[in-house]
Amino acid sequence: MIPVYNREACLTITLELLEKNILSRNMYYLFVADVGYRSGVRQIVMRWLQNHKGEFYQVDPAQVRSPIKQSYAVYKGYVRALTHNPEYIFMVEDDIFTSDQFFDWHYKILETTGAALSIATKQRNVPYPLIKNYDQYFITPDYQSLGVCWTSNALGKALNQFTPGYWANPFGYIKTVYPTVKQDFVASQDGLLRKYILANNIEVAWPVYPRAWHGGYYGANRGVKRATGTITEKIAKIKSVAFDEATLKAELIRNNAPAKFFYDSIPVDTVQSELVHPERIELSFLG
Repeated sequence: MIPVYNREACLTITLELLEKNILSRNMYYLFVADVGYRSGVRQIVMRWLQNHKGEFYQVDPAQVRSPIKQSYAVYKGYVRALTHNPEYIFMVEDDIFTSDQFFDWHYKILETTGAALSIATKQRNVPYPLIKNYDQYFITPDYQSLGVCWTSNALGKALNQFTPGYWANPFGYIKTVYPTVKQDFVASQDGLLRKYILANNIEVAWPVYPRAWHGGYYGANRGVKRATGTITEKIAKIKSVAFDEATLKAELIRNNAPAKFFYDSIPVDTVQSELVHPERIELSFLG
C-alpha cells in the first residue's frame, strides 16, 4: 500500500527505488489517493501500473469529514488491502526510500521472529549509530509508519482500534483508552497504533542497519520549504539533500528542525546484502 496525495517528485523517487528491489515485480501495488490529490500524482501511478499489478484507489469524498483526514485515508487503504486476503501487507509512504533488499528483509525477518510486524527504517527516537551488519535485528514494542510490513492477522486486530469514538474525538479517545502510555501525545493513525502496540507489548522487529529511510527532508515538522521548479528539478533537489547525510543534517539545523527528524532520515545504502544469518541483539546494545 502506498498512500499518495501531492508529492510527485518524492513518489517518483520512491517508485524508482522500489523498482530496483529484488521482489518488486511480485507485488500488488495499492495506491491510496486521499481526497484532493493532484492529477500529476495519478499520472505517475498510472504509468507505474502499466507494468505492475495493482490499482489506484480513491478515497470517497464523503470520508473527508473525518477529523483526521490523512489518517482516515491510510485506514481505508489498510481495510481495502485486507480484502485481497494477503499474508503480509506493506505500507510504504511516498517518501520512504528503500534498498534493493527491502521486501526480502521483511519476509525473512517475520518468518524468523514470528513478530506481528516489522519496520525497516531506523527507530526514530533511538540515536544509535548505523552499524553495517545486515543480519542483526532487535525486537521492541514501538511503532512508526515508515516502511512497515504487517502480518494480516496482526493488522486486522490493530484496525479494531479505529472505532467511531476515535473518529469523533481522536485526542479524547486516545487519552481515555491509553491514559498510562507516556509517549508523544499524537492522535494520528501513527500515534494510535503506537499506543496500541506499547500498551499491549506487541513484538515489532527492526533492523540494526536499516533497509529503508525516511527521505522527506521537508515538511511541517522540519521547517524546510518544499522543493520548487519542474519535477526534474524537484527530484534533483530532493536527491541532493535526502541522499547525503551531511547535507541533510546541515539543512535541518539551518531550519531549526528537532534532532529526532534527522535520525529517521539518515540515508543508507540502496544496494545491500541479503539477510543470511539472523542475529537478535538487545536494544540496549545500540546506545
